Amino acid sequence: VLGTSFNVKAYTGEEMTDVVLVSGKVEVNTLQQHETVTLIPDQLFAYNSETGSSKISRIDVEDYIAWKDGYYRFEGTPLHEVLQKLSDYYKIEVISDMQTDALLCSGKLDLKESLDDVLINLSKAIPVEFIRENESVIIKLKK
Repeated sequence: VLGTSFNVKAYTGEEMTDVVLVSGKVEVNTLQQHETVTLIPDQLFAYNSETGSSKISRIDVEDYIAWKDGYYRFEGTPLHEVLQKLSDYYKIEVISDMQTDALLCSGKLDLKESLDDVLINLSKAIPVEFIRENESVIIKLKK
């Protein structure tokens, strides 16, 4: 780390690892590709451990760091990405299919609310229903 403010997303079992730089500088090294890159603010370094591929993108950092302030913000984000963030945050398995995964979401979710309240609010914005089963949530298109 050569800077001051950044976010790292690296969960066991997920093939994608992300580094987002808010301010300063961050140097990222990959073991598989033996590459070193230096990020500048508003950049995302995405690394796929399964394929060994990586890419750098220009992003709005607020979309990646808002969780620390108790909310998630989305703009034209595929539902499967929103659900993955909720799954990581609330520590619950989320089961969806290709139809629901392709839906795009825009908005803001308050993480200070319970998971049930967050899901109710999400279902008001997109045509899906959520079914709770034990430690899982199943997402289906509304009929």
